[in-house]
Parts: sequence; structure tokens; C-alpha cells
Amino acid sequence: MPRRTFPTIGALLLAAAQPLAAQTVRGVLLEDASGQPIVAATVSLLLGNGRVDAHVSTDTTGAFVIETDAPGAYRLKAERIGYRTATTDTFSIHPGELVEVTLRLAPDAVALAPLTVTARSYPPSPYLTNAGFYERRKLGIGTFLTRAEIARRNTHRFSDVLRSVAGIRVDPAGPGGRSRARVSRSLGRCQPLIVLDGVVTTVGGGRSMFRSPDVPIDDVLDPADIEGLEIYRGASELPTQFNIDTADCGAILVWTRRK
Repeated sequence: MPRRTFPTIGALLLAAAQPLAAQTVRGVLLEDASGQPIVAATVSLLLGNGRVDAHVSTDTTGAFVIETDAPGAYRLKAERIGYRTATTDTFSIHPGELVEVTLRLAPDAVALAPLTVTARSYPPSPYLTNAGFYERRKLGIGTFLTRAEIARRNTHRFSDVLRSVAGIRVDPAGPGGRSRARVSRSLGRCQPLIVLDGVVTTVGGGRSMFRSPDVPIDDVLDPADIEGLEIYRGASELPTQFNIDTADCGAILVWTRRK
């Protein structure tokens, strides 16, 4: 692949800045007593102050899909003539998450617990699919982390994500070791290259005079911006399309989030 470098941290940050995917609530509205779908009802997504963020109508199967631009705390309100309007308790939607729910309405004034979260998932990323991420993961070589797997680690720094991967060391690179880190392999100073969306960056790669091994990775990469990670601990693990001649110590492929 062509070799390109970013001369400044600012350029790397600009490359990493991508629009994030929407958050989605998908569900079905049922009559509580019979379990039959409630058609042409209005389902609204409410903000914390009670304002309507978005609303849709249920289809002939009682199904609905609502998208919102921002993660956060929301409630759902369902209403239909002949049924008691119901508003759920507050629930959270995380960045890029698909939340699947079941709502139930009663035809009378009986109080109900109307919301049941039936599943939470992150659908496969079209961007990672096109980049060949999932196909390479099937080969069983290297370590692969998706956005959902990174989110479950509940880390706020890229260096902490790497610390959770076997065979990767993260050494402090600044006063106190806070928010400044560099990656080393084994006990030496062998540093994997950082490849951002298929482009070789200036971060890491201590054996090359053209790279900056001491650039703090936490200053240029944030876990919230990552769609997927591929971590290869040596040149022998690298797929042929990423067999970069300066990647003696392997490479960390970062795929950033986008629509």
C-alpha cells in the first residue's frame, strides 16, 4: 500500500474526526391482555425535560423504529385512541447502540410496567465490512476489537484499551504517566506502527527516522472515536495488504467511526 505520513498531531486528529453513527430504538407495541399488535399508534422518544425528540407510528405488525442523533437518557411514550397512554421509566441509549424493546398498552386504566428491553446490540459496521475487518478476524490471526467490545471495557484512554490486550505493554511517556503513553512490544522498545483508516501515521515505529515514537497516543486517539481495532504483534502476523516494510514490530490498525 502507498506509504503516507502525517507531520503533525493536528493532522492526525483531523483524519480521525468522523461523524458518528445514529442511536436506534426498535420495538413492537402490543395490547397487554391479548398480545395482539396495536396498529397506527404514536410512539414518541422523550428527552429528560419531557420534550419530544422524535416520534413515529406503528405499522400493521405494531412495529416501530426511532433514531436519535445523541446518546443519553430517554423515555418512550405510547398512545392510541382506545388505550391508556403509557410512559416508560428512563433508560439509557449508548453511542451507536440498537435497543430493542417491547411496549404494552392496556385498554383501561390499569397501571402497567410498559417497557421491556429485549436486546441490546451493535449491528455489523458497513465500514468495517468494506475494510475487510470481519473477513480477517475469521482467520484467527491477531487481536480484533469492535466498538461494542471496546465499550464493554469502560475505558476512557486508548492506552487503557491496549493494556487489556495480551502481549502489548504500554509505558508512560510523560510526567506522572498521565494521558501520555507509548506502546512497546515484550520488554524492549519495539513499537508497532499505528495505521489509521489504512494510512500509516507518524505515531510509533521507533526504528524509523521518519516516525515519532514519543508522540503520546492518548493525545491523538480516543476510544469513543474507534469503530474497530486490529492488533498484530509482529510482521509475520500482518495480512499481506498491510505488510509494511517498517512494521518489524507489527501494527495497530485503527478504524474510526463514521456513518
